[in-house]
Amino acid sequence: MIKISYDIAFLTAMDAANASMRKGGRREWDWEHDRATFARVFHRLWPCPKDVEGFMKELVLYGKRKDRTEDWHEEILLTNATAETIERVKVLATKDGFESFRVAEIDLGVAPDFTKAIQ
Repeated sequence: MIKISYDIAFLTAMDAANASMRKGGRREWDWEHDRATFARVFHRLWPCPKDVEGFMKELVLYGKRKDRTEDWHEEILLTNATAETIERVKVLATKDGFESFRVAEIDLGVAPDFTKAIQ
């Protein structure tokens, strides 16, 4: 069995996605087609130790300082979070003046819909 590095797997997947983009006549990646090509090739070459179901999800910890009241004042305190790191960062952030926290799970396999942010 041939072993390849993460970088080689990543670059090979990028090349496959770029080829898909060019074959489709596009100048930018299409979220559905080219990113799916990247993911398929990358995961074939560099299998994820986690189940693919949870691989594309990321936990993000947001916090708001005591003197801020509006939701748009939230700051990102931690990405790629785990339950243990979230609790540690909450303790440190509380000492640093944060009082309100929110954890969001972001599915990186789904394109963001920014139209929901427009009111």
